Amino acid sequence: MGKQNSITDLRRVIKKIGHNRYIELEICTVVSENPLEILLDGTSEMLTAEDIIVSERLTDHTVDIEMDGVNRTAKVKNALQRGDRVLLMYDSSDNRSRFVLIDRVMFAEDL
Repeated sequence: MGKQNSITDLRRVIKKIGHNRYIELEICTVVSENPLEILLDGTSEMLTAEDIIVSERLTDHTVDIEMDGVNRTAKVKNALQRGDRVLLMYDSSDNRSRFVLIDRVMFAEDL
């Protein structure tokens, strides 16, 4: 799926569902990889592995690719590491909420 199709799909979903005042986004820091522990910025609140859902792109995983007509398997080494800054999403209306790590982030001045 192309980038334009993804953007179009996202716009369609947002238009259909509308604004959700309960979905929160926070910036966090990885304190430990194993076991996974995440610290919410500006707080002393530590999230542990049992609270967190991790996007596949933030893990070491394998993908099937086709190069020059040949199917291959490639390893993607992208596991979270101590000190990584991550974007966290959660539903603040749900006291039993699971927290979803979406992607790594960095501040523009750090580029």
